[in-house]
Amino acid sequence: MQYLHGASVERGLYFLAIWYPEREALEVTKVLFPTPGEVEWSSEFHLHLSDDYIGRVIREAWVSGSSLIEAHTHVGPTAQAEFSTSDAYGLRQTVPHMRLRLASAPYCALVFAGNTVAGLAWTGSSDNSRPVIEFYIRDHGYNVDT
Repeated sequence: MQYLHGASVERGLYFLAIWYPEREALEVTKVLFPTPGEVEWSSEFHLHLSDDYIGRVIREAWVSGSSLIEAHTHVGPTAQAEFSTSDAYGLRQTVPHMRLRLASAPYCALVFAGNTVAGLAWTGSSDNSRPVIEFYIRDHGYNVDT
């Protein structure tokens, strides 16, 4: 996915997905790119997407009965596909809110750096996450750092 590669500043977006509990898998059905106006600010170390964008994402997920996958990049020559301290803080705020708004639908968070990705998923009734083992966007698989 070109949008998540090659930028000099962090980028982020959401995917809509279908949850398959028997396979414990989320299948991406749609990519929700933010418009330029929906990215409030972005730097090498931080990204802030607008409330309008988040509202649009929640509405589309609710109407379609989808789960959400949030994704953002870490950039720079030493960037790692791992959740930073500020990422972890943001997830502690975001995940309970999103799952409440979407009737406890599974939620996933991904961070990309180069051709690697790290991920966490919340699929059960608790607030505990678990690592994402494999992630594919159409015909492009990513290595998952666990």
